[in-house]
Amino acid sequence: MANLLSVNQAITQQIQSLYKLGQQCYKDYHHQQALSHYTQALNQINVVPSKTTALTRLKYHIFIDAANICLRQYDLTKASGYVDKIQGLALKLQDQLKLAQSLDIQGDLKQLQRHESQALSDYINSLEIKLHVINEENLQVANSYQRIGDIYMNQG
Repeated sequence: MANLLSVNQAITQQIQSLYKLGQQCYKDYHHQQALSHYTQALNQINVVPSKTTALTRLKYHIFIDAANICLRQYDLTKASGYVDKIQGLALKLQDQLKLAQSLDIQGDLKQLQRHESQALSDYINSLEIKLHVINEENLQVANSYQRIGDIYMNQG
């Protein structure tokens, strides 16, 4: 039992290391390297026999970054697949802020697809969740207002 625990801890440390490498590549706009590290981390997560909430959260964050990379590269089909996974994990984690963040990314996707009214709806739903869960004077709330304002500006 103790041996299995130490193996799980070693795998978890390896996963976190791969995630951090992916994050650094993501921040440096080395998208293919980031996706490679993220894929390796996800493969490691999939071999862990008992998934912890921490690993589920990590998986969520990997999918967020992967979706944003796909949006940056205008690979909207892949981005859409990641959005579905993000929303599923947000619901599994029962985390309203993560659900709001998934709506923001879904709105970004819809905006790139030129579905502005659907994007606006996603951004408004995200804002409502954020206002319900966190303080009005918060960067995440401000980002929602910015996204909504951008839609109205683009509509002219």
